[in-house]
Amino acid sequence: MYANRTGAAITSEMPRRSRYILLQFVSYSFENCVAVDAESPGCVCNYNWDPVCGADGKTYGNKCALDCAKVALLSTGECPCKCPKNLAPVCGNDGVTYDNACLMKCKGASFASTGPC
Repeated sequence: MYANRTGAAITSEMPRRSRYILLQFVSYSFENCVAVDAESPGCVCNYNWDPVCGADGKTYGNKCALDCAKVALLSTGECPCKCPKNLAPVCGNDGVTYDNACLMKCKGASFASTGPC
């Protein structure tokens, strides 16, 4: 048995044609998903991940989401993480010592302890 992103179960007991149709439907459905921005209800964007960096320093999922937020484009790709250069070592849950908590968060780690690991 296989599970897809919608939670629908695709089993080997299903006729081959039924499995194919179900997979095609699920594939089509996800390619055409849209998001409606709660802050800009008239703005509808797809869920395609094609990150862009806004002039506000935030990463948006795609150009449409950036435009909906009425923010200017700074660059394509994710925004770089900006952190102070202060030295206040922390240990991340990944076992790596970071110069400060901001750098740790930028790398996706969470706080484990103060000081070096």
